[in-house]
Amino acid sequence: MKRLTSIIAFLLATVLLFSACQSQNSNSEGTTPEVSVPAETTPGVTTPNETTPAETTPEETTPEETLPDPVPLEPTCEHTFTKRIVLEQVTTQTDGKIANVCGTCGGWEEEILPAVKSLKILAIGNSFSDNALQYFPILAKELGIEEIIVGKLYRGSCTIDRHWSDAQAGANYERFDLNINGEGWVSQSQKTLIYALKLYDWDIITMQQVSGSSGLPSSLGNLQNLIDYVNENKTNPDAKLYWHMTWAYSQFTTHGGFANYDNDQMTMYNAIVDLTKNCILSNDNFTGVIPAGTAIQSFRGNSIENNTFEKQYVTSDGYHLQTYGRVLAAMTWLKTLTGLSMDSITCRSNSSVSFASAYAKMFRKIAENAYLNPYEVIPRS
Repeated sequence: MKRLTSIIAFLLATVLLFSACQSQNSNSEGTTPEVSVPAETTPGVTTPNETTPAETTPEETTPEETLPDPVPLEPTCEHTFTKRIVLEQVTTQTDGKIANVCGTCGGWEEEILPAVKSLKILAIGNSFSDNALQYFPILAKELGIEEIIVGKLYRGSCTIDRHWSDAQAGANYERFDLNINGEGWVSQSQKTLIYALKLYDWDIITMQQVSGSSGLPSSLGNLQNLIDYVNENKTNPDAKLYWHMTWAYSQFTTHGGFANYDNDQMTMYNAIVDLTKNCILSNDNFTGVIPAGTAIQSFRGNSIENNTFEKQYVTSDGYHLQTYGRVLAAMTWLKTLTGLSMDSITCRSNSSVSFASAYAKMFRKIAENAYLNPYEVIPRS
């Protein structure tokens, strides 16, 4: 009997030990693919492929989808377009579209931007347009523009009144500088406004006021006369007229014209903006404004009282642009006149602008901001 009991006890112990081992093996294998097999939960239920990118990735939301709804222009408003919104990016091969926003009623006016394959620009100005355009042809090549012709009619400290009187008299400018496809500037003397106007079928013709009077509306008495003369003598009837909005002086300048603005930089900048809004945007002859003054003021940022920064990067003598400022001004001209993205500008394609390559990203951003908000200073970051 005792033997039988021992045998039964042995068998029971064996069964219990076997069961415990099976239970332990089952627990240790519960997370392996062999136990929780994919077949039991089908890929159609568990894989992320079933959730479309449009539902999970913000990249699929296009700029058109995130823009606010268009606002109609108020019929009774005398529109002043002070901002832009890029609706479709223009390229050198495809057309684009922007919305010009009225600063008064908030309404939009859409504008088609044609693809930019060639660009022919004539500047009627002085040393400030000379500064702004120095590196323009080189940077235009970096954007991929195939044909670039830039002409500059130069007379130092030339006013709108002087441009008009020279046009009437057929007087020669100090210089007429020409740059074709970024191959370098060639200066000519003894050239008149009528000569320059008829030399090419210009796409764009620019004007500006002398810097000391750039915020004085009373100085523009002969502006319409000059506009009419240009329109009557240009050989391309579709040539667009742009206003070059120049920059305020350094806070440390000794220029006599600074007294017109109480010797204060922001007073001068604001006066330039007010003149542009009140006298230029209201003139239907102008297609647009090149906000070089806003770009330069944004570059200064919080360094208005830093004369070392001003002399090294902005103005060499308190009013003429230093080389860095000239690169930024050229980018602002390019962005405004073409609408192209500035991303391809690195300042590495030519040794003449390579000094600015470390600042190219900052300059691109400043130029883009000035293009979108021409009358708003957005300090560099």
